[in-house]
Amino acid sequence: MNDDELKNVFSNARSETRDTSRLQFGFETRLQARLRAEREAPWFGAAWKLCPYFAAITVAAGLWYGRELSKAPSLEQAALATDDFEMVEDLTGEEI
Repeated sequence: MNDDELKNVFSNARSETRDTSRLQFGFETRLQARLRAEREAPWFGAAWKLCPYFAAITVAAGLWYGRELSKAPSLEQAALATDDFEMVEDLTGEEI
């Protein structure tokens, strides 16, 4: 195909109009229905409503876990209770 033939093909394609009436029919209604369905997804709305409760549970669990860690015996105390003195001395570098 030479350049003139190609130009003719492109000019014919530009001049022809497509019938888009079938696609245009009810476009706004379909678009609004789809947006409404996506916006009102049951899990998404419920997740946003429950987000503060999840945050409160996370903070409470963190505080509880931190309090439990402070009650935990140290490595030396655990070794004294189980007679693992040599292991603790190797790990800490200090004599018990």
